[in-house]
Amino acid sequence: MLHYAPVEQAELIRPHQAMLIIAAEKEELFDNAVHGEKVHARLRGPKQYTVVPDISHYDVYTRAFDRVTKLATDWYDQYLK
Repeated sequence: MLHYAPVEQAELIRPHQAMLIIAAEKEELFDNAVHGEKVHARLRGPKQYTVVPDISHYDVYTRAFDRVTKLATDWYDQYLK
């Protein structure tokens, strides 16, 4: 598990599958460039990479919850509904 790198699995996602990646601008647990941005670059279907400004990793569950939920809901309505 120590060498597990989910980004390496991006090519396994179906080419037509829509994917939304939401990143925290002040992400403190990992490097967005190595994870979110890299996955986004490898995806082949409809995709969006959004960085939410001025938040850290866990803020998506608290003070940025409404912003992130709106992003996800709008994405769902456009691609997955």
